[in-house]
Amino acid sequence: MVLSDERTVPLKPGVAFWMRPGRTYIASQNPRDRLAVTFVHFEMKVDIDRVPEVYHTQQVEFFDRVLWRVETLFSRGERELAGAWFATALEDLTQPRSTTEQLTGTAQHHALSVRKAAATLRDDLLDPPSLPELARSVGYSPSHFSRLFKRVIGQSPSAYLIQQRVERARQMLSESSLTIGQIADALGYRDIYFFSRQFKSMTGQSPSAYRRGVSG
Repeated sequence: MVLSDERTVPLKPGVAFWMRPGRTYIASQNPRDRLAVTFVHFEMKVDIDRVPEVYHTQQVEFFDRVLWRVETLFSRGERELAGAWFATALEDLTQPRSTTEQLTGTAQHHALSVRKAAATLRDDLLDPPSLPELARSVGYSPSHFSRLFKRVIGQSPSAYLIQQRVERARQMLSESSLTIGQIADALGYRDIYFFSRQFKSMTGQSPSAYRRGVSG
């Protein structure tokens, strides 16, 4: 990422930017090793010049899950609670980390392997690999991989896949004119009613109600 002041910041898991309105941010990625990006637009009454522009965190999954919670609460109209969760995420992101919190050795290898597998799931929601295939791709047995995945990500691989599908569905409902059936097909659901039930269990709204809310 090249910033407005011409600083160059390598992009890798855990890098976060507090982007300023009116500034330029130019980034590129390797198509064979694609990035997964989480972002949120917000306004805060702070002196923006006193806030660092670049952050690094080891708590990637924590930050991602909190932002998911923020978006879910906001879509339900619970703006005050969403703001409280978001403030928690920012506070955690901006806290300095001691060297004892950095992953090293085997733990770091496990975390990187699991994050690679999680990225594979995010990149292929239509036809995701099975648990044995995913475990084999990073060199673990399915049972060991499942334990590591839940330890690093905080969810089982199946729960993570559902979350990612629903998150992508929310984006498609907000930004495209595709029908709910077309969105379900694009995300690998064979049954539109099953898709709708999963969506409602995660967001508290049916896909059609969610679309009406964001468009109205």
